Amino acid sequence: MNRIIMELYVFLAVIQPIVRFVITLLELIHIMKSIVFATTILSIISLNWTVFTSENGGFSIVTPASLDLTVQSIPTQVGEIQLYTYTHRVPDSTAQVFQYSVTYYEYPEILIPADSTEMLTQFFAETINAIAERIDGHIVYSEPVPFLDYPAMLTRIIYQDDKYALKNKMILANNRFYLIEVFSSSDKVIDEDINKFIDSFKLLQ
Repeated sequence: MNRIIMELYVFLAVIQPIVRFVITLLELIHIMKSIVFATTILSIISLNWTVFTSENGGFSIVTPASLDLTVQSIPTQVGEIQLYTYTHRVPDSTAQVFQYSVTYYEYPEILIPADSTEMLTQFFAETINAIAERIDGHIVYSEPVPFLDYPAMLTRIIYQDDKYALKNKMILANNRFYLIEVFSSSDKVIDEDINKFIDSFKLLQ
């Protein structure tokens, strides 16, 4: 079935061991060896993640692959806004995480004054509602999160009969809006990779 996003791609399959009945000492030793092996393999895989830096975007982020840039001109009442999106779509159609992206644009400070709590709250709410509507999903949670001294929101949206999830972080910093997104299956077991990408976002000094 379609995943309601540009292409349907997937990233890393996660295998969970199932322990049944009573475990003997020999079985326990065998399982511990398997866990050590699995942990080593996952550590090797994680080494493939690299730091991606956008000098123009003023940010860096840890990513499993290089991010491709697209630029769009969006007409608004205050003139055209350049929308910059860095994306990695995973080519493996069996993976559970299938798209990573960072989008940003610059906005006039007069539109969203940093000291106006009411306008910030309204801006975040309207943005996340528009995203949820775009993918015909429902918002599981949307809550403020700390990010230096800048306003930021963390949101999770479930869509397409709760099969898929979009987790994102929105940040307003230095007259720029940043949107860090990960599309995946709705299985919470894969949160490690999702959080690894989102939480690694940093502004360049």
